[in-house]
Order: sequence, then C-alpha cells, then structure tokens
Amino acid sequence: MSPSEARKSRLHPARMGTKLSHFWSDLTREHGYEPLKLEGDVPGDLAGTLYRTGPALTQRFGRPYSHVFEGDGAICAVRLAAGRAEGAHRLLRSDGFVAEERAGRPLYQTAVSWPRQVANGLLGRFKNTGNTNVMEWHGNLYALMENARPIAFDRELQTIGESSLGGVIRGAFSAHPHPVATRRTTYNVGLRYGRKTHVAIYSLPWEGPARCLGELPLDHPVMLHDFMATEQHVVMLVSPLRLVIHRAILAIGDFPELFRWTPSAGTEVIVVPIDAPERVRRFRTDAFFQIHFSGGYEEPDATVVDIMKYADSSALDVNVADVDQPPQAGEVTRIRIPHGSERVEHERLCDTTLEFGQHDQRVAGSAYRHLFGLTVDASHRFALAHVDLESGVEDLFWFPDGEFNSEAIFAPRGPEAPEGDGYLLTIVYRSSSRTSHLAVFDARHVSDGPIARAHFDHHIPSGFHGTWVAAARAGAA
Repeated sequence: MSPSEARKSRLHPARMGTKLSHFWSDLTREHGYEPLKLEGDVPGDLAGTLYRTGPALTQRFGRPYSHVFEGDGAICAVRLAAGRAEGAHRLLRSDGFVAEERAGRPLYQTAVSWPRQVANGLLGRFKNTGNTNVMEWHGNLYALMENARPIAFDRELQTIGESSLGGVIRGAFSAHPHPVATRRTTYNVGLRYGRKTHVAIYSLPWEGPARCLGELPLDHPVMLHDFMATEQHVVMLVSPLRLVIHRAILAIGDFPELFRWTPSAGTEVIVVPIDAPERVRRFRTDAFFQIHFSGGYEEPDATVVDIMKYADSSALDVNVADVDQPPQAGEVTRIRIPHGSERVEHERLCDTTLEFGQHDQRVAGSAYRHLFGLTVDASHRFALAHVDLESGVEDLFWFPDGEFNSEAIFAPRGPEAPEGDGYLLTIVYRSSSRTSHLAVFDARHVSDGPIARAHFDHHIPSGFHGTWVAAARAGAA
C-alpha cells in the first residue's frame, strides 16, 4: 500500500469506528420536503426553516477523498410551522460537480491522479463544494466553503450557482460571516493567495449593496477560518498555521500536511475599525490556535472576542479526520484587547470545553450572556451545553451512547423574547438505526432533554454549520 493509499485508508469513513462510521458516510438519497415523523410536540411559536450544509460525499465515482473536508456539500433543511415538520436533503450542484457528472469521472481534489492534482494546482482549478456554512442575505440563500465564492440556492434546495454578490467578491469569501445587529450589517473576510497573501474585508448591509472595506497584506499564506465583528471593529487572530504553497500546488500530502504550525511566529492580532479601516492596529502575541469564535463586543477601554482556544493546530485534524480519537473541544476563552495597547488578556469562561459556540444573534456584535455549544468526552459521548456567562451555571444534556449531535442553532422564542430565551435546534445521528433527526431543546432547560424530535427515515451526513431563517424571513428566502 502506497503512503497516499495508507492515508486514505486511515481517513476514509469506511475505516472509522463502528458507531461513527455512518456519521461521515455518504448521503443515501436526495429529496425535496417530506413530512417528518414527530416525537413530542414542536412548539407552536417555532416557525421557520433550519438550513445546514456539510460534506455529503466522501468519494467520486468510487475514488475516495483523503479528508472529509473535501466532501461534496449537501443542504439539509427542516421547515417548522404550526407544530409540523418537513425535511429536505439535496446535493449542491456547483459548476465543478456538474462537470464531473458530465465527464463520468472525478476531476478535482485527491480523488484524481497525482499528475491531475498537480495540473489543477498549477492552473488554479478547484471545485467549490459549499460544504461548510449557510448564509441568508437579502432574502437569498448561499452555501459557503473556505476560499471560494458563495453558491446560491433556492428554498427548494435547488442550486442556482456561484455569486459575486453584485460583483463585490473578487476572490474568496470565508465560510464564517458575522452579523452586527445594531449596525444591521453582516461582515466577512476572504483570503487571496498569490505572490503576497491578502485578506479582504466585506460589508453586507441588510438593506443595501455589498461592498469591500479594503484589503490588508499578510506576512505569510495562512489558514484564517474565522474572525469576529463587533459594533466598532473587525478582529482577526491570525494563528501561525501557514499554508505550504509548494505542497498545495504539487499535491504533496493530504489536507493536514498542507499546513505547518510555526509557534515561534506567534499569533498576529489585527483590529480594524469598521468606520476607518485604514487605521488598522496590528501586533503579535504568544501563539495559540482557534477554529471558531463565539462572540465579541466592545468595552469602554477594550475590544473583546470569545474563542474556543487550543494550544496548537492539532485539533484541526482530530476534530474531523481521525475519529479513532475523540473529537476535541476547546477552552472557552475571552480575549480582551485593550485600546492603544499591544497585549491581550486571556480569561477562561467555563470549566466545560466546547466547540461550535453559538449565541442569540439578535445581540450579535454586542455583549451577551448565554453561550451554547457542543462537547464530547473521551468515550465519544456527545453533549449539548448552555453556559450562563453571568452566573457561571453550566447546563448540559448528554446524549445516549451512539447518538451524536451537530452544532446547535439558536432560534428565539419571539422577536421580543429576552436574550437566550428560545430553542436550540440540532441534527442528531443515531447509530443504532442509522438515521438522523432534528432535536428541539428549550434553551432555558437544556438538561431536560429534547422537547421534540423530527425524524428522517435516513441518515444526514454530519454537517458543520447552518442558519435559522424565521418564518417572516423564510417566505422571502
């Protein structure tokens, strides 16, 4: 067995542990909206649609990818109204995906021969999978992935195609846009690799056209998966995880081997004033790593962002690829950046380690109290968590052995409900039946368990992120 084949054997879902093997495996069928079997009662005030995306194919035409990050994306949607639930699941048919369908063979990524991978790298050919997140903007829906343009799709989950958002997105668009509620604007960033790596900052007003606030040069090609926006600033914490360009172009190694952790370089802190982006503040601090941010806000004398913190980038591989080890969760850490200072202060916010941190998006960009996330123990037992950041109380629901939950999306009980008063929506995979369902929790009483479950008759390959579109907006989306 060649080294490349050995890597694929280790990372392909067919080689994973019994209970998790189907968790990452390919979708079994596509379909439009169908009634889902209900267990419990869906609250009558929970009306809208949950949209999620994730890798749904681990191979093309019998040739496996080396990492699930490469998987072709599919949108899962659950529509809730009047106590009923309907579910749909469809692959995203990007230009690259359609080209492969027409050719009858893989054309991209590690499913192709090494010479083809090298040619793709040299010519800049890649497939937009849309497998990481979903964004709703101006009543339109978009699937996002790292370093590509958004893929528009409609309410029936039919693919429309790539979008530049009115000609504004010239390069890449990150998979993690962040709204700032008081500004009624969503912000995002996008890396552009070349002789010099640049990061663009984008502004997407809720009632106006998209625009680029500017670009900043970076010292090295890096992985910048997430960032944060507050009422006054865009904050990037650029960890020293550098893309090794020659390995990427020449397809040397699988996904984790395309990056090099260089802790001696430290983490670069970049603080960009939204109203004066030319007055950027940049400095370096000791190295640390984060995959995701959970929130951010302004204090009178500092900008604050909350992250799930790791000592290094090893969690990036273990979280998804090597499930013979339990997925990792990070230390929920508040990073305080005093104004006019080149230092940061770290404060751990809770005992439980978390990933996929979420909060009530009605207060996005401002101070918040209620944090929701996913955690997992050494035996692969998964849990949903609510942390009250003011009182310090941690409320967890541990799923039964063999059930694995995804990121929980918060849906407010109503537009006037207090912050954190609402529902948590998470797609759960049940290994005993190899099926998935939507579990609905009362966000105020997570440890009481789901108040309702809406069952698909098949499994949904594990996704990464998604969004909730309330009924008033769902009709326009």
